Formats: sequence, structure tokens, C-alpha cells
Amino acid sequence: MTAFDSFPLGQPAFITHILDRAAHLRADDAKLLTLEGHRDARAYVVYRDSLVVKQEGGGPRALLSIDEALKFGAKPGTIF
Repeated sequence: MTAFDSFPLGQPAFITHILDRAAHLRADDAKLLTLEGHRDARAYVVYRDSLVVKQEGGGPRALLSIDEALKFGAKPGTIF
């Protein structure tokens, strides 16, 4: 198994799964900080046009804890 097995090429993201953009929450700073503080919260970090991944023994991992996302440069209250 390679790193590419986890990210099949030619399969557009968010096509088979509904993506709830929850636009009504984007301007609610208090709600965003509350969600960000939840122990189960996770984030994808995008820098320019690239997805930030963390290299681990089992391969790359894109879904990060909030603490990891902050260490990669995400700003508190902007994670959504």
C-alpha cells in the first residue's frame, strides 16, 4: 500500500458525500470558537492551493487535531 492508495486519483472530492457548508455560521465568531474548542473537532489545513498533511509512520494524514492545525499556522476562530 502506498500513500496514493488513500487518495485515489480521478475521484473528485465531495461528490459522493454531501458537504454542508453551514454558511450561516461563518460570521458567528463565538460559535466558531465554541466548535473549535470541542474535544472531537478536527480540521483540514489549506495553504495557498495545497492541503497540508502530516507525515507519520503509517503514511500521510490530512485530518488534523485543532492543536496540530494551530501549529501549522491556522488562526483561532478561523477554523471552520
